[in-house]
Amino acid sequence: MDRLLIAIALVAVVAVVAVVLQRRRPEPPATTTRRFAVPTQLDRDDFDRPDAPWLVVVFSSGTCGTCTNVVAKAELLASDAVAVENVEVTNHPELHERYGIEAVPMVLVTDADGVVRASFLGPVTATDLWAAVAEAREPGVLPTGGCRPGEGDPISRAEEQAAVAEEAARAEAEEAERQRQAEEAQRVADQRTVWGQADDGALVRIDLDKPAADAVRARQGNPDHPDPSLEPWWPPMGLTVVADPGPRAEVAATHHASTADDWTWDRLESDLGLFAAERLDGLVAVHAALILAGDVVVVVPGRSFTGKTSLCVAALDAGYTVLSDEYCLVHPGGEVVGGWPRRLRVRGEDGSVSRLDGPVAHDPVVPTLVAALTYDAETTGLDVEAMSPGDVTIALLDNTVCGASRPTFAFDAAVAVARRVPGVRGTRGDAASALEALIEAARNAEAVPND
Repeated sequence: MDRLLIAIALVAVVAVVAVVLQRRRPEPPATTTRRFAVPTQLDRDDFDRPDAPWLVVVFSSGTCGTCTNVVAKAELLASDAVAVENVEVTNHPELHERYGIEAVPMVLVTDADGVVRASFLGPVTATDLWAAVAEAREPGVLPTGGCRPGEGDPISRAEEQAAVAEEAARAEAEEAERQRQAEEAQRVADQRTVWGQADDGALVRIDLDKPAADAVRARQGNPDHPDPSLEPWWPPMGLTVVADPGPRAEVAATHHASTADDWTWDRLESDLGLFAAERLDGLVAVHAALILAGDVVVVVPGRSFTGKTSLCVAALDAGYTVLSDEYCLVHPGGEVVGGWPRRLRVRGEDGSVSRLDGPVAHDPVVPTLVAALTYDAETTGLDVEAMSPGDVTIALLDNTVCGASRPTFAFDAAVAVARRVPGVRGTRGDAASALEALIEAARNAEAVPND
């Protein structure tokens, strides 16, 4: 019995001590949320359109992602009666300081006197903005306890406005697409198409927009002619004008001329010539000048801008015959070659291209010399050395037009010429003096034994 009484007494003492300790323990600090001050009055003269009955101002920052979204929603409220202004802190730090703006985005809706009638801090929906402005302009427009769609509430009006804006944007896009399609249809209607067929049957299509077609007709001397002729730019051989082959025809190449400038026609002539030359029946086209001086025939292989044309101009000035400055056509067996009788295209220092009559149609001729030359301003006349048949083959093969598409055919032609015709390679200086030295070298060249 005594032990029980002692136990009860100890429990009582522990309970008392626990109560005392609990009372002495400090209370945890209360959780507080900082509240940022919101202006209640603005000076309307500090903002755009102070005469507007209402102002919606967004205090924002360029580094605030939410601000951009809020500003976009606020701008939808702009009207004759409602001025909307974005006050970005880096552009208007004085206004942020004057009105004690500590957090962004902050939206204030004020009346004509600058009294703030509604405010939002942080993200806000478009619906809430519309509702706030509507209620500020017409107090009581929002039914007590909220609104249901269809009752003329700001929510339904906002949705209606958004739908109207979306429909207007869609209508504008559809009208722009109709306009584009109409312009494209008119362009196609005004467009004229010329078809060409190469020796191997490949088709090329040339589309001429109205400005280009009109320029061609004017050159023909008949502006009203329905079918413009591309004869001035058409290859001298290897490409035949044909009727429209129909929509299922396989087209190897298409060219589109939309303007009438010289560059367009120069490029068209070059491209059509290359298309035809690559597909010649039984002939291998080599990028080369072909000059006939009495009984001497010199082949000068080389790509564009290697000086072939300047040699041809010098040859014409000296009274020699120029068969081509563009392509030398190797006939089967390599015994004879032919020219490409098109006017010389002489490039000026400013990049312009002028035409010079010169290359003439001629029967195939027997080549005397193959000369692989590069221009060097430091060279006087001609500085060359003899080439082996293998080197001649490489010089020709490197400049064949069909080397990639018909490699065996091109190789056989180059070898056939190299087995019969001697070659030299080196540098040349002034075209006129180099030409005379070249003709002399051709006359003195030793024929290659035909093994």
